[in-house]
Amino acid sequence: MAVNMLEPLGETVGDILPIILHHHEKYDGSGYYKAAQEDIPLGARIIAVADVYDALTTDRPYRKAFTSLQAKQEILANSGTHFDPQVVKAFSEIFSYLETDNYLSSSSVAAGE
Repeated sequence: MAVNMLEPLGETVGDILPIILHHHEKYDGSGYYKAAQEDIPLGARIIAVADVYDALTTDRPYRKAFTSLQAKQEILANSGTHFDPQVVKAFSEIFSYLETDNYLSSSSVAAGE
């Protein structure tokens, strides 16, 4: 688990450990640690949406990538259950920006662009 790997670094990563630990937690408390809503660090709630968006819009061995719009619809459908509604609202507000060439993709970062 990433948290176990980072704990020995101490204070250097101390603030991000709770985010890493809880980023798969569901907003309604049905995730790994059964934490719910405000008990989940805000950073983890933000990363949860970003992580799912990335996972959905990336090809997997078992399925083709969702379109950006399909991924957005899936995230919206899970607002209030899997995801913090406020974070989903913020995601929706920046969504049009994600569909432009103005953001860093993993392929452009890997290519050093």
